[in-house]
Amino acid sequence: MSFVVHTVDLREFLEGSLRERQSFSRQLGESLKNTGFVKVSGHSITSQRLDNAYQDIKCFFALPDSTKNQYVIQGSGGARGYTSFGQEHAKDNPIPDLKIFGPMKLLASKKVSGVFIVILKCAHSSY
Repeated sequence: MSFVVHTVDLREFLEGSLRERQSFSRQLGESLKNTGFVKVSGHSITSQRLDNAYQDIKCFFALPDSTKNQYVIQGSGGARGYTSFGQEHAKDNPIPDLKIFGPMKLLASKKVSGVFIVILKCAHSSY
């Protein structure tokens, strides 16, 4: 099986015919099922809105742990709310996921064929 991440056009779902909406849903589902990813075009999210969102995220992660921990949602398995470092586990695995947490630095953001490509790196990493 090849690793194909579908690009779906949100306008096909919001404004399209029944056939277009069904095609959108099928491609979205297949891409998420097979890869866990999907590219979305036709969404009208501007670069400015992305920049504002990244600024908000930076502000949140700069807060003290005691404040961020107020947003932990118990019983969600890390799928909702704030999840601190070392708290999330892969299914049936007792070892915590060691994801990179902390402030992120936007390296690049570019719109290519109607799709935003965003490249981030952890602000304190050396790569």
